[in-house]
Amino acid sequence: MSSKSEIRSIIDGSKLLTKLAIFGAILALALALAAMLTGVGSDTFVQSDIFAIGIIPYLMSLLFAIGAIFYGMFRRTAAQEEEEKMLLMKRKDNVGILNVEEDVRFTAGRTFENYKKYAPYVLSVLGVLLTGAMLFYFYREWYTIRPESLTENAELVKKVVHATPIQIVVISVIFMLTSIFAGAFFTGQARGEMFRYLRPVGAYLVMGFVVMLISALNAVFVNLHILEWFGNVMRNVIWGCFALLGFELIVNFIIEFYRPRSIEESRPIFESKLLSIFTEPGGVMRNIADTLDYQFGFKVSGTWIYSFIEKALFPLIIVWALILWGFTSIHLVKIGEVGVREEFGKVLSRELLEPGIYFSKPWPFGTIRCFSCMQLKQIFVGEDPTAHGHEEEEEEEDDGHGHSHGEKKKPKRPKGPMYIINWTESHSHNDDAGSYFLIANKTGSGSVNSGNAIDMVAFSMPVQYRIRREGIFDYAYLNSNPEQAIKRISQEETVKYLASATLNYVMATGRKDLENTIKERIQKRVDKERLGVEIITINLAGLHPPVKNNTSRAFHDAQIAKEQALSAVLSAKVYRDKLIPEAEINSLRIKSEAQSYERSVTKIASAESERFLTQLKSYTIMPGMYKLRTYLEFLESDCKDIRKFIMSSSLQNEVYELNFEEKGALDLIDVDLDALSK
Repeated sequence: MSSKSEIRSIIDGSKLLTKLAIFGAILALALALAAMLTGVGSDTFVQSDIFAIGIIPYLMSLLFAIGAIFYGMFRRTAAQEEEEKMLLMKRKDNVGILNVEEDVRFTAGRTFENYKKYAPYVLSVLGVLLTGAMLFYFYREWYTIRPESLTENAELVKKVVHATPIQIVVISVIFMLTSIFAGAFFTGQARGEMFRYLRPVGAYLVMGFVVMLISALNAVFVNLHILEWFGNVMRNVIWGCFALLGFELIVNFIIEFYRPRSIEESRPIFESKLLSIFTEPGGVMRNIADTLDYQFGFKVSGTWIYSFIEKALFPLIIVWALILWGFTSIHLVKIGEVGVREEFGKVLSRELLEPGIYFSKPWPFGTIRCFSCMQLKQIFVGEDPTAHGHEEEEEEEDDGHGHSHGEKKKPKRPKGPMYIINWTESHSHNDDAGSYFLIANKTGSGSVNSGNAIDMVAFSMPVQYRIRREGIFDYAYLNSNPEQAIKRISQEETVKYLASATLNYVMATGRKDLENTIKERIQKRVDKERLGVEIITINLAGLHPPVKNNTSRAFHDAQIAKEQALSAVLSAKVYRDKLIPEAEINSLRIKSEAQSYERSVTKIASAESERFLTQLKSYTIMPGMYKLRTYLEFLESDCKDIRKFIMSSSLQNEVYELNFEEKGALDLIDVDLDALSK
């Protein structure tokens, strides 16, 4: 049983712990409210994401300070109860009453034990929920809600007053000083075993100091217009650190069920071991040793392996850091690249370094910047197809009467570099936003058509360029953002040229000339502004009229009607060109056949007449001979294939037997060769 002095010490310590915890809760609440009023939200005074996320460590400090308040109160009540028990034990006459009414009168001790047993779990769950809710809030603010949402309400924009970078630095420094002094005090006070529940309060206040320090540095960089990437990178890093601390609470919650127990008091489950490594007083290795001893349940720091690592770890880390730092002086200029030597941010020599290995002073004292004069770079005028994936948005279709037919999915496009998109389909995520270019709407004679005097088209025009070897220094050192400058020039020249072109010229007859002309204009501008690049090619891709409000459908139908009319005219011309030659050929053929028939009939009749006259003359001179000759010619010509038998007309009483089965003439096949051989 503890002595009266020990109990009194516990009572006094618990009272001091409660006061310190109340002070820490008030301070954390004040810092959290100040951070919320000045930095959290989309329309607040301090427009800094890093400053705003600093509310998380202050809320966590507030949560753990409240837990420490109840711990101190319950411990003090339990100690006072123990003191009362000791006084009752000294009174002999009240011993019986004590034994009977002990369970009813003295419950503070059991309450304190239950609090130590269950409070860490409750605080762990609350800490995870609080951290997760705040991280989700910042993720939604940074990545889901559009940054330009404020500009939709002009009155709200007029009322919002933003702090300057210098004011942000001052505010962040105030938060820094408050956080570091309070955090250091609480972590130092937590060295005593009685005040160890103040350790997470101090740890998260120190974490708040780190966040505000980074916020101040970012404001300084913004004011100096240097390291513009610092803010976006560090806010993501801080968000990830808090996500890691929240995950650690979940892991500790699970590990606590299986952690080996010892006689010593257990470390609270809600205490972050990652934060304690860097925020608790004493060496980092000692904090690591305490963490390992707590986690494994035995004296890991007493082994020879740990002693060796403790002695050799930091020297090795320093040696490795020096070696890695030394490697920053070695540079490789790859094939197709040239290098420029710099020292302290200034060009040391205008002589370009050819491909090879070079040495310089270690970073940040010296470096070699490499530039490729062969690699093609690309920017887009109009819609950038690389800025969006193939995800299709869902939208509600209106029938024109204010009625919706539900969600309608846009047709999915096939993945790959080659696919066809009709004019009537959405080409990009910005089709409905109106990212179009104005062009003239005039006829060939120059008069304005009926209707609108201008037309609109949308397209994606990639502009490919590369750095000239002689323009390396202009590209790298005369322009802070040459890629943005090239994009600006390309947009300006494209808009100027399209304002004087017509729709048919842009979309049909003059596309190639348009591309060449715009390319020449862009090249002249980049040469004039000394950007040091050569424009290789431009290409008008995805050229189409507006898709919104069925404009493209009407344009598409009009073009179809024009093409159908042109097709009908061409079909008629083809039919005409085919029918006329065929008629001419048929007429010529009929005339030729008639003339041929005429000549044939005339010649034959004339020849027959002359032949008849000749025969008449022959018959007149020698009639008998003419008849005989005519008869013989008839037998010779007309009856040449008929077998003939010649018989005497004077032998009238003779009987002839003729065998027509036999051959009338001797053939070589019928010759008897055996008889001839004899």
